[in-house]
Amino acid sequence: MSDTSSSVSIWMLDSSTFINACYIARIQLLILLRSPIFFPEYVFRVELGVNAHPTTRREAESWVQKKKIGIRQLSLSDLDRISELAAPRRIGLGEIACAIVAEREGGGVLCDDHKGRNWLQSRLATTCWQSVEDFLLHAAELGYVSEFDLQACQETLESNRYLCRYDLRLEHLRRAANR
Repeated sequence: MSDTSSSVSIWMLDSSTFINACYIARIQLLILLRSPIFFPEYVFRVELGVNAHPTTRREAESWVQKKKIGIRQLSLSDLDRISELAAPRRIGLGEIACAIVAEREGGGVLCDDHKGRNWLQSRLATTCWQSVEDFLLHAAELGYVSEFDLQACQETLESNRYLCRYDLRLEHLRRAANR
C-alpha cells in the first residue's frame, strides 16, 4: 500500500468505519494515525445519532466531546452537488456526505462500504479512500499492531458481519516481505 495518508488534509469518517473500529477497540489508534478526523454532521446526528444503537451513540458523542473527532457541515453547494449525483438508493447519504466534504477540502474518506466507494470514486475527485482493513495494514506497517493483532481484529470484524477482502495477517506478512 502506498501511503497517501500523509498528503491528505483531513479525513472524513463514515459510520461504518467508526463502528468497525469500535468493534476492534481501535478508535484511539484511528485518531492517532488519521488526524485531523471528522464526521459529516449528517453521519454524526443521524447514522451515529438517532438511528444508532445507544452504545454506539454514546461512543461517538464521547469522541466529539473530547474534541478528538470533529464535525463538518455540508454547505448549500454541497447539497446541490449531492442532488446532482442522483445516487442510487443503495449508496448511503453518509458515504456521499463524506465524499463531498473530502472532495471540497482535499481530504480522504474512511469508508467500509465498497460498493458505495466504487460508485462514488468514478464520480468525485476524492482520491484517497481507505477501509478499516487499509488502516489496520498501515498501522501494522508502522508497528502499532502485530500480525497476531491483525488476525484477532479480522476475527472480530468477521464475527460482526464484516467481510474482509483478504487475510489481514497474511497480507501484512506479504507486504513486509516485499519491502
